[in-house]
Amino acid sequence: MATTERNFFIRMALRHLMYSASHAQSVYDMNRDVGLTSLLAIHSRLLPLFRDLIIQLVSSLEVLDFENEPIPELSLFPKFAELQHTMEQAVSAVVSVALRPDQPDIEVDGNCKDFKIFRTSRLLEDIRELQDLNWALFEVLSELIQGPTPIDDPDTEQNPVDNQDQDIGAGWRVIDDPDPDQVWVTNPNRLGNQDWVGNQDWFGNQDWGGVQDWGGVQDWGDNQDGGANRDWADNHDRWEDPDQERNPGNDNANAEQANADAEQAPEDTDAQNTESSGKEESWTTKKKREMISRATLSTDFIDAMIRRCKQSDFALLHETWQAAVGDIDHALSFFCGKSPDGISRRDDIARLTRSATALMKVTRVFYSRLSNTSTHLLPFTLPHDVSSDELELMLWKTAPLARIIDDELFVLIRQINCVNTITIWQQSIITQIVREMQKEFTVAWTFLKRYLVPLTPKAGHPSSAPFVFDDHFQDLKDQFYLACDNTIEFADKVEDPEF
Repeated sequence: MATTERNFFIRMALRHLMYSASHAQSVYDMNRDVGLTSLLAIHSRLLPLFRDLIIQLVSSLEVLDFENEPIPELSLFPKFAELQHTMEQAVSAVVSVALRPDQPDIEVDGNCKDFKIFRTSRLLEDIRELQDLNWALFEVLSELIQGPTPIDDPDTEQNPVDNQDQDIGAGWRVIDDPDPDQVWVTNPNRLGNQDWVGNQDWFGNQDWGGVQDWGGVQDWGDNQDGGANRDWADNHDRWEDPDQERNPGNDNANAEQANADAEQAPEDTDAQNTESSGKEESWTTKKKREMISRATLSTDFIDAMIRRCKQSDFALLHETWQAAVGDIDHALSFFCGKSPDGISRRDDIARLTRSATALMKVTRVFYSRLSNTSTHLLPFTLPHDVSSDELELMLWKTAPLARIIDDELFVLIRQINCVNTITIWQQSIITQIVREMQKEFTVAWTFLKRYLVPLTPKAGHPSSAPFVFDDHFQDLKDQFYLACDNTIEFADKVEDPEF
């Protein structure tokens, strides 16, 4: 069969799939159901089905011998078609929920429950992020099905081939299809500016990106068991890099190691012979491993979306606060005993550093006490009628403390420890930073006090002491202000060696 006809139907199905992922708004506008009134269809049917179809497709492709056997197009084509149909349904449902024509203003949507803009805007951002992950997966599938090209094989002479044009500098590749106008992007830098969500008046004036940090810092991958029940992800040893370097040693040691390996795992001989059989097989193995990695990212993200759909408004706030805990932990790690930088040997700088790290630790406890449910049940919650505007303000008011530590206090204290000296200017800046943290803590304290209410005890469970905001957070408040005062005091006492 000619090269131009190889896997024509599968590549056609994949082109439709990629088109659907990259031209979302035009596809989804035709399928929107403005009468959709429940998220149940999204998180209980469409998203789980979407995840399972990705697993099934990747499992089918993982076991294929692309070099020596023809691709079973008749059995794979329906899987591509069903995946595309489910993807369109899932995104259409999300767009329908997020862009409801009867959506009230963000200041008065407190009784909208699942349809608060605070929730639907995040769901829309999630589906957009998922589409980017899926595009990366589909691109790998396309390369795997097409097979290696001269651009991928360093041993092949870089000459033009029939029906195939390449413009690497522009980031585009035209695959040898009957329709030469069908192209897709191979440069991942071109994937970020896909404006498929359309004009959203309610979305344009809201700084959603400033108050949520789901794409960069949330740890949804660590808490998800998305790959635990997937057969195709269990045999990861088969996907190790065959070109991986081995530790050098003398001939005797290598011989002994070879004998030990032969005795312990004789079945590995065939695998090693297979891995060293040629460049083509090595390229395919790497592409399969990349395919599985991309698929895992997509399925894990779908699991996180399902979890967030079922969470309360207060639980969604927890994710941002837990991300702040992680950022502060990262800053504190530079001043622990095992850090190569450590703490300065100058007594005055060491006292300042310990006081500043104590302030960071108290701030960390503040975020943790607001959001940590891993060891105990929080005695407080939010009222059900809190509007999207109030929820966003809650994140907005509590965000500056972590931001000041990450961008200012940590950077300055670490610099002082590295150079083992301090200037008068740095002393003044530290005082200003700590004063700013005191002000932001008071703002956050006052705002949270207006909204946090006691958690209603469940039937059959003994109720603990009633929650009182001042009593629950007073010790933390005292420690915070004490750490602030000590940091300012020790900063003033550090001597500048130039004076």
